Amino acid sequence: CEMLMEEGGLTKPQIADRTQRMAEGDWRDFTPGERAAFSLASEMTLTPWTVSDEDIATLEKTLGPDRALDAIWWISRCQFMTK
Repeated sequence: CEMLMEEGGLTKPQIADRTQRMAEGDWRDFTPGERAAFSLASEMTLTPWTVSDEDIATLEKTLGPDRALDAIWWISRCQFMTK
């Protein structure tokens, strides 16, 4: 993940700050779309059977349908790769 953030233009200090805030659950400075994606990723990790149409609709509303699909794909892939 950090490699992808660096490829996206973040510096090492920015990556360290961002991952720390993500891990701590301090998401208030992230965009609504990022917060929706983090929330969905957490839900898919801890209680995947609770993911609802409303969760997906929130992601689509904040990211748009194409980026929402990308986020769902990446979240799912990461789930698969870590399990």
